[in-house]
Amino acid sequence: MSDVTFDFSGKNFVVVGATSGIGSRVLSELQAAHAHVLAIGRNESKLAEIQKSGGVMAHALDVVAASVDDWKAVLTDFTKQYGKLDGVVYTAGIAVQTPLQMFDLATAHRVMDTNLWGAVTCLQVASKKRYSNDGASYVWFSSTSGHTGVRGDAAYSASKAALRIAAKSFAHDIARRKQRVNTISPGWIQTPMIENSPISQDAEKKARAQEKYLLGLGEPRDVAGMVLFLLSDRAAWITGSDFLVDGGLQSGVWR
Repeated sequence: MSDVTFDFSGKNFVVVGATSGIGSRVLSELQAAHAHVLAIGRNESKLAEIQKSGGVMAHALDVVAASVDDWKAVLTDFTKQYGKLDGVVYTAGIAVQTPLQMFDLATAHRVMDTNLWGAVTCLQVASKKRYSNDGASYVWFSSTSGHTGVRGDAAYSASKAALRIAAKSFAHDIARRKQRVNTISPGWIQTPMIENSPISQDAEKKARAQEKYLLGLGEPRDVAGMVLFLLSDRAAWITGSDFLVDGGLQSGVWR
């Protein structure tokens, strides 16, 4: 049982990337807080399981290929049933290594399209008055990589840095309706995407990385609390900000 609980009864949220990792944890915590949730992802079998949960609508969508009209169709179905949105959490992302000597532009574009432009298109539609309430909150996922840069991960690091700055810019555009957009920059969170990465597969490299975290490596639950806080009315005066949730990485990196 957590020391802090939220009650989102009657509130409506979207979680993009809801079928695994942090997105899956956020979805389950929003359900526990009695929210209505639209779960978006690409894994149709997992979405079918999610659909069976009460108060959840699941929809398959490829954020890279999705057009403005695609987003409108998905959000229209949900808002017709539950009402306008109170927030969106965009966790969709991919991490593919792009070292300079083997840099592949097509791969870099795919990373940027997923991590950045998919979030932008989602926000463009969701923030419209037709789909969202005044005061709605949008949470995007940047990364500590977007603060420091990571060897071999130029496209990923650049996309996460760009996401953070884009949120600061878009905060101006949506403030007229007291809507807000913030980013979270997690450190190493043990999710399927991270565990399947090359550094996770190398025990020695993983051990060296872990030494830099004062509080050890993180779990999805370590980030979900910050997400729910930013979605809540207790964060109503916070926008255009980035929150490092990194287990002390930025403090421990030089020890």
